[in-house]
Amino acid sequence: MVLRLFVLLTTLSAVSWIAVSWQGMPSSDFWFWLGVCLVAELLWVRLPLGGATLSMASCCNFAALLMLPRAEAMLAVAASVFVSELLFVRKPLQKVVFNSSQTALAVGAASMFFVLLGGRIGNPISIIAGVNILPALAAAVSYFLINSGMVSMAVSQTHGTSFISAWWENYGNRFEFISNGALFSLGILFALLYSISGITGLFLILLPMMVAYEGYKRMVQPESTSDYSEDKAA
Repeated sequence: MVLRLFVLLTTLSAVSWIAVSWQGMPSSDFWFWLGVCLVAELLWVRLPLGGATLSMASCCNFAALLMLPRAEAMLAVAASVFVSELLFVRKPLQKVVFNSSQTALAVGAASMFFVLLGGRIGNPISIIAGVNILPALAAAVSYFLINSGMVSMAVSQTHGTSFISAWWENYGNRFEFISNGALFSLGILFALLYSISGITGLFLILLPMMVAYEGYKRMVQPESTSDYSEDKAA
């Protein structure tokens, strides 16, 4: 019952935030980022505790939140998680809805902190130039903490373990922090390349993202059957 209430509150929060932030018809860029995030979701591995999964999508999700209005970024990542986990990963519907919602909340919070600290959506060159390093760093940290934290709360409720134990087992290692930093850095670079050259930037990011994916596959051993995910944050 507690887990179901948590899932319900997470879903309502995500839907409400998207609704109140929506500004009309989605931009043409929305469809591009939706497709890119969906492809990245398919590069997933299973974490040690609770069968939580992670994917390489945080790279593309982070790029999307730097380029799209907040509501569009949240909807794009939520839809990509929903489609990939329902049709390809084959998770139960409740867990698909939760993962879609918590990822949208992580993107929304990251976008909010980025803007509040002076970052400009759609202008990634300002990050590379050093003007908006602090907003980008705050966005990355908030994305990771919310994403991994909400997954850990769900796993702890499912398996009767503490939140700290669930988080530490799945995310408390040096490789996790380094790889997250690499994926968020790639996300910034992806946003920059897209703003300069359009879809060509995707091909320049694909190989480093595949390297990160292979690294995770070698690090992580699948040991469980639950299905919560962190969008890499899972």
